[in-house]
Amino acid sequence: GTGQAGSKRKFGEGSTPFDRADKHKQHKPEVKSAPAQPRPAPTVPKSEKGQKIQELLRQKMAKSKVLKGPAEAAAEIVAAQPAPASSANSCVKLASSEGGAGTARSADEDARRDADVTVVLGKVATGKVSSNWQALKKDLKKEKRLEKKGKKGGSADAAASTSHTPGSYLPSQLELINSVGPLAVDCEMVGVGDGGHRSVLARVSIVDAHGDTIMDTFVAPQEKVTDYRTRVSGVRPQDLKGAAGFEEVQNLVSIATKNKVLIGHSLQHDLKALMLTHEKKLVRDTAKYRPYQNAAKKPRKLRDLAAELLGMQIQSGEHSSVEDARATLLLYKLASTAWEKELSAKAAKLEGRRDKRAKKQPRD
Repeated sequence: GTGQAGSKRKFGEGSTPFDRADKHKQHKPEVKSAPAQPRPAPTVPKSEKGQKIQELLRQKMAKSKVLKGPAEAAAEIVAAQPAPASSANSCVKLASSEGGAGTARSADEDARRDADVTVVLGKVATGKVSSNWQALKKDLKKEKRLEKKGKKGGSADAAASTSHTPGSYLPSQLELINSVGPLAVDCEMVGVGDGGHRSVLARVSIVDAHGDTIMDTFVAPQEKVTDYRTRVSGVRPQDLKGAAGFEEVQNLVSIATKNKVLIGHSLQHDLKALMLTHEKKLVRDTAKYRPYQNAAKKPRKLRDLAAELLGMQIQSGEHSSVEDARATLLLYKLASTAWEKELSAKAAKLEGRRDKRAKKQPRD
């Protein structure tokens, strides 16, 4: 009996299955797991390089015209790029292991390079300028550049074609033959006869495909002028004194436009004043191009088309034939792809009709 009681006491002193499990847990060594590394925040890194990038961005974006604040815009642009965060961490490790002035210089250079790329991307993201304005700015910048080149001793032809006084540039035949088409032409007229109701040529201007003036001259009228129409034409009596003769100007215009696409607005009036004709397939009249007409299929004013489609203000006072010619050139360039495609389709359709007629005719 005593042995059983002792065994019971030994069993009750911690020999139950539950006690043995607790005792096993106490003696089992605990395996400590490594603490989880915090994920890098998607914001601007707080490293040396990251701070330099952020500071450079603040300086650069403060100079550019951005609607948001410089710090806010810089933070958004840097956060949008995944590369700087990893490169910044690697840069910190490199600085801690090697150290020295060379590492600091490389960090500065990398920060500047990253900031430059980021600013460029920011400019692209702000939106593109319309192609109309780009073409106009390009033409104006080229004209100014050629003017400076002429003043600094550049080519005489470039200087004469850009820095001449209005209505005083009469080129040689060789210059006109070598001009780059398509060409845009515009004329100014004065009135002759009773009441000045009949129009005659007083000034003609031609620009090439780049918008450069290749001809701009006043023309001496063959009849007595009774109405100079200065308010619109900009022509005054002194402008026509000693001006080039009509036949000389007519010959030069014919040489310049031969076998080239000719652009104008209501071009039939200009050709009538010049007493010239031009191949129909080479005529591009912005007054007759359907998308440039109103709902009633009537021509719109060149001034309204230029303001609406090009953002140009022309003909606000006295007209400039050079300015009007450039406006028609830009209007043509704006729609040239669709315009030429439409003309090609019409030509192919007409050719198909001719072939059908030729097949129907009996052979002898």
